[in-house]
Amino acid sequence: MLAELEKSMIQNSGLFTYLNSNEIIEEVHWQRVIDPAAAQRTPGTKTYDVTPLDEAAPGEAKYRKWRIFADADTYLLKRVEFYVKSEPREQYKLESYTIFSYPNEEEVKTLIQNTFGPADRQPEAPGYIGTPGLN
Repeated sequence: MLAELEKSMIQNSGLFTYLNSNEIIEEVHWQRVIDPAAAQRTPGTKTYDVTPLDEAAPGEAKYRKWRIFADADTYLLKRVEFYVKSEPREQYKLESYTIFSYPNEEEVKTLIQNTFGPADRQPEAPGYIGTPGLN
């Protein structure tokens, strides 16, 4: 019962339930989206639609699709929209979305100091290692 609850929580978050990149590549279809309206929602990103190859899961009457907005330079997720529909010929409807943000250098330093104490009390202060491609 707990395993089913965990699985449903992950699915409802709008994120992928796949554990490794081989499964993602084999079980979903990626399609680049060229849509000016989507580009305006999240500027500076590349947009992809991701759909499971098997569409509806066994025992479910829903078809799913994720619209992924990845930073054009770093490919870090900026936004993921989760769409569903009940019938193959229906239009997908937006069910939920998640917006991603990443901490900057000052936020990381503050977290380190709050967690480990002031730098002068540490033998070797942990340092910030930025995300490649981010300013």
